Formats: sequence, structure tokens, C-alpha cells
Amino acid sequence: MQQRLHYFHLRLSRRITLLICVFAILLAFFVVYSMLWATRRSRSEFSASFEGRYSAIVFRDLSLSDDGSTDDSETEVLQYRESDIGRSEFLAMSKLPRLLVLDMSGCKFSSEDFALISSAQQLRVVCIDQTELTDSIVNTLTKLKNVRSISIAYCKVTDEQVVALTSIPSLRTLAIGSRELTDKEVEIQRRLRFSFIDSLGVFYMGGRGIQL
Repeated sequence: MQQRLHYFHLRLSRRITLLICVFAILLAFFVVYSMLWATRRSRSEFSASFEGRYSAIVFRDLSLSDDGSTDDSETEVLQYRESDIGRSEFLAMSKLPRLLVLDMSGCKFSSEDFALISSAQQLRVVCIDQTELTDSIVNTLTKLKNVRSISIAYCKVTDEQVVALTSIPSLRTLAIGSRELTDKEVEIQRRLRFSFIDSLGVFYMGGRGIQL
């Protein structure tokens, strides 16, 4: 009788241990799934306007061609990196009928030249990380009536400039880099239900990952 009782307790102990293990595995799965879902949701906020268009995206690196040997009219994505951008480049950008994404992270350019892109009303994403953000540049951005995402990560930005940018009716997300929100930004986020994030994530366009 004592052996049977001991055997029963042993089986019960094993069952409890098994249940604890199963619960731990399910909990770990739930935590990992929640993290992946949060990341996916964050990225989808930016890519929503491009849903179903990835295969049609034409990627162009560095500068537009000067010799006219290629057709720039189909260009939808332009990416510059830590270079000087002059008036001729901005003038060429402003004439691209399908330009959706403009990334000029770490580049140097004048506010006057940047103002030329205000005519590119089809722009959806503008990334000017690590640049000198002037009131004139902010004013130009406010003229883009269809822009959905703007990244000004690691730029010196004032509350007044943030207020101006978040007043753009079409804007859904403003990337500001890894930093604490100011009191004004906290107020904006609560009042307007606006989304501030610390990066624009990765867009996959035409099978090629573009870090913005």
C-alpha cells in the first residue's frame, strides 16, 4: 500500500512538472510572438502606403544620371548618403513624377535648394537624418500634402518645429531618433494620438532591403 502511494505521488509530481514545463514554453512563445508582432506592426505603419507596390519600386542609388542614358521618369526611390546635394540635383528630383521615397541621411544641402522638392507633391517618405534642420526646411516639408512619414533622427529640433511638422494633415509618423520625448511632444502624442518612433525601420522594395 505504501509503495502504491509513493508511486502515485511520484506520478503526480511528474505531471505537475510536465504542466509547469508546458506552461513555461507557452509563456515564452507568447512573449516572443508579442515582440515580433509589435515590431511587425511598427514597420507596417510605414509600409502601408506601399502595400502591393514593392515589385514596382525602382531603386536608384546616389545621383541622377546627367547624360540622359537612363530613364529617370520611373524612379520611385532615391537614396543619398553623406554627400553634398546641389541645386541641380534638387531640380531633377522635383521633376520626377513617380518619386515616393527620398532619403538624404547625413547629407549637406541648402534650405533654398531643398525648397524645390515642395513641387514633388507625390512624396510619401522623406528621411533627412543627421542634417541641419532649419525652419525653412521644416516649412518646405509642411508643403508636402501627401507625405506620411518623415524622419529627422539625430537632428537638433525645437518644439516649434515639431508642432509645425505634426500639423501636416497627411503625416502619420515622425521618427526622431533614440531620445526622450520633450514635454511638448508628450502633449502632442496624447492630444493628437500621434506616433513618435526612434527609426523608420526597413522597407523591402523590389526585393532589395533599404535601410531608412
